[in-house]
Amino acid sequence: MNKQTTWGIFSPDGHFQAISDLTVARIEYASKSSMELKELLEEKVEMEHYEQCALIRDELARR
Repeated sequence: MNKQTTWGIFSPDGHFQAISDLTVARIEYASKSSMELKELLEEKVEMEHYEQCALIRDELARR
């Protein structure tokens, strides 16, 4: 029986993100919970940082 080990990061709310799936743009958000991402998204909208909003929105959609 071969067990394949997958390395990754767990967010505080239990979401597992495999290292192989991470990109430079996504690594910043991998360790945050969904609630933290939603709060961060609200902050970025207020500051009109729309490119970061899109990245956060995409991360929330994956979860």
